[in-house]
Amino acid sequence: MTAEPDRVAVLGGTFDPVHNAHLVLAIGARDAIGADEAWLVPAHTPALRDEPVAPAHLRLAMLETAVRTTPGVTVLDVELRRRGLSYTIDTLETLREKYPDREPWWVVGADAARHIHEWHRSDELLATISLVVVQRAGSPSFDEAQARALGLDLGRTRVLQLTPPPISASEVRSRVAQGKPIAGLVPAAVADIIAASGLYRSAAVR
Repeated sequence: MTAEPDRVAVLGGTFDPVHNAHLVLAIGARDAIGADEAWLVPAHTPALRDEPVAPAHLRLAMLETAVRTTPGVTVLDVELRRRGLSYTIDTLETLREKYPDREPWWVVGADAARHIHEWHRSDELLATISLVVVQRAGSPSFDEAQARALGLDLGRTRVLQLTPPPISASEVRSRVAQGKPIAGLVPAAVADIIAASGLYRSAAVR
């Protein structure tokens, strides 16, 4: 009898830069699906968002530094190696090929989940994807009826009630550009990389 693959929570994004809310989200999603591990997967060039300010090698360095003291969270550079636009379905196919003993569960906010039909190859994606939908406090409710209406398989969908710290990457970049401290927003080692590299000091805030 073939053993069932172990679940793993997968959080993609630009991580420009990675901040403490990302880590809280990864750990919360990992625990919600009973997994032992969460994977952070930085995008090379996101399909539906602005191009990152920081170059790929620095975003990767910040991520790897951030997770060194976070057990059960690992960084994978599969999208950075592939280059070009980063599409969820391509990433999931790569992960399934490279790690056939793992069952990836993609972590996504409720607002993004509502637009899943706009994602690349959405029909194929809906047929196979397992989702952790993060429902933030105070945002419109995401329930089973809505998941079913979107075509999500309820057996492969978990809704996670979670309120990470109110931190955004744009806020971190803005504070750096204004010379304000970012202690408490990002891991200390990430702040060190930002300071040493001069990242975000003169970047246009967006």
